[in-house]
Amino acid sequence: MKKCCIFESENPQEAIKHRKFELVKNYGRKDGNRYLFMWDDGERYLCRCKNCGRLVLVQESEMHMPDHTYYDYLPVESIQEADEINAKYDGGQFESKYWNELLFETFDW
Repeated sequence: MKKCCIFESENPQEAIKHRKFELVKNYGRKDGNRYLFMWDDGERYLCRCKNCGRLVLVQESEMHMPDHTYYDYLPVESIQEADEINAKYDGGQFESKYWNELLFETFDW
């Protein structure tokens, strides 16, 4: 699978700061009774990179007290693959299953 350019960069953490994504699909906060984020609040959505056209599944999680926002970025091949991952894994399972493939970004507010 050819990954988004942020994953192929020599310095992915720097590349992620300059990402340009467009929203493809918003999965929202919940799928049935399963939360699609890890901490106190968040959501999951699928984006397309404006630089290379590849898809990235994003899980956004916010922790309150102290305020931190975490982004997990996972390269996916297709909308169907993103749909399958979304349907199968809640926030914690998503991070556990794809830990070695994810890029992480953290913001302290």
